[in-house]
Amino acid sequence: MSFENRMAAIGRTTEWHESHQKYEVQRRNQQNEKLVQAELQHANAELQNLRRERLLQLYKAEAEE
Repeated sequence: MSFENRMAAIGRTTEWHESHQKYEVQRRNQQNEKLVQAELQHANAELQNLRRERLLQLYKAEAEE
């Protein structure tokens, strides 16, 4: 294998690893974004339940007065 062929092979390998790493970071960011969205939806649902419960307690307290 000549020097030029070896350098070309090393260049191709390097390009592959760089592109793979770039897309791996993108995939990881997408996964993190999905986790954050799921967490936000869960927190929002929990907040709605707490507000609903407080309103019910308020209505009951007003009805008892």
